[in-house]
Amino acid sequence: MGTQSAIFYTFSSWAPSYLVARGWSLAAATLPVATLPLTSIVASTIATPAEARLGRRWMIAISGLVTSVGLALFLIWPDQTVWLAAIATGAGTTWAFSVCMAAPAALAPAQRVGITAGVLLALGYGEATLGP
Repeated sequence: MGTQSAIFYTFSSWAPSYLVARGWSLAAATLPVATLPLTSIVASTIATPAEARLGRRWMIAISGLVTSVGLALFLIWPDQTVWLAAIATGAGTTWAFSVCMAAPAALAPAQRVGITAGVLLALGYGEATLGP
């Protein structure tokens, strides 16, 4: 939970400044980042059916792979792959987020779902602040 949130918020806050420093206009540099929430909407529609078919571990693995490849390519060729990185980051973090949000209800005993979800959210978003 924390890692996917840290990646999402770090890319969202850091990429525009990085692209502006590379000579992009501010308007052009913010457009790829604006695709993250749009990609998240699309990716969320397939997250639950994919998790039901593939399982939690595979969804986390696919999420990590998609996000890592997108960000690695962005670090190597930032100007050419920023759109790919934004789409990969949006999709990958959304798939991980979906798995994490369902985890307390799926894994914790019924009487501990609330506290488990609270701890997940508190620690996850606490870790997310370390990214940006």
